[in-house]
Amino acid sequence: MKSQLQVVLSYRTMTAFDQLPPPTTEAEDAILPLMTINFRMCFWRVFDRVWSIDTGGLVMTVLGLPATFSQAHLFEARALKGAGVSQPDYVFVATFDFDVAEGELARARTQLREQLTSRQFVELYQGMLRPTPAGFLFDRLLSELPGHSSWVGDHSDTVAAHAPYLAAFFHYGWILALRVDRGSILMDLSTREIADNTNTQQILLRRIQLIQLQRYFLTEERSNNKELQGVCARLREKYKLDKRFARLSDLHRAMEEHLDNTFKVLQSKATRTTNLAIQALTFSGLPFAITSVLLSLNLASSIFKDFEHVLVDSRIYVLLGFSFVLTFAIVGIAILLDGMRHRAGD
Repeated sequence: MKSQLQVVLSYRTMTAFDQLPPPTTEAEDAILPLMTINFRMCFWRVFDRVWSIDTGGLVMTVLGLPATFSQAHLFEARALKGAGVSQPDYVFVATFDFDVAEGELARARTQLREQLTSRQFVELYQGMLRPTPAGFLFDRLLSELPGHSSWVGDHSDTVAAHAPYLAAFFHYGWILALRVDRGSILMDLSTREIADNTNTQQILLRRIQLIQLQRYFLTEERSNNKELQGVCARLREKYKLDKRFARLSDLHRAMEEHLDNTFKVLQSKATRTTNLAIQALTFSGLPFAITSVLLSLNLASSIFKDFEHVLVDSRIYVLLGFSFVLTFAIVGIAILLDGMRHRAGD
């Protein structure tokens, strides 16, 4: 029984493109024949160019087992400036075929994973690939710490034709999710810093990145082929994209609420002096109003000449009562409307 190993390495920069064959682009659409149109659209929104490198069918030892270096692909991701990716990223996928069962190959890979650190894994893969026809790439691909992953599966012609592209696609979704996560960890949430325009823009940027992650990598419509559906589901689960998206979405909502509350507090502080000034002007206006009324009094009015008669006139009390009732009625209606809106909102 045959099995297959996909080794994926990701980098931030490519310094030169000589020695590479002509790339495949969206205009040619010559890859992923059994994937849906929607999936291919997502793939080409993520990647701009793909290079297929001739491996010559090199036979070598991988994970302590004899293997054939059957395929090598280099993927150039789109800049996606609106999502905070200012320059293209690069994903390299190496495909190795083995004449052993998937379980035996998986055990060999697991044993190695338990012994090496992340950096040692990258150095192992690069050292293994440098003597091959794809080795020249590792003098041009640069990153402070390259991303790496690998996965094992059964070999079939259908999977072999699609696996490198699916491996690169889901691996890059994982890389983007990690960037959102690390960016959230590094953000200063103190009141002074989060209200800064730069940090505000960063929170908005995180929302765009989450939307990109959801619409490109979490689409349910991928392929009508059962075998490829299984590969996609397996990779989506391997990189925990659904769980990462759910957790990051919850975290981002909490950060948005924190930002909103911070602005409300800052706005309240900013308008406190103004409100106090308005209150002072309102209270200081009362004495002036009373003084104005007193100065405008007409001592010849009947209220001064016939005060006793005015005092016992029931019409005066009716007018005063109507004034108070009208005032309280207006305020009561306003309170009632606010209560109805509040209950409707709940």
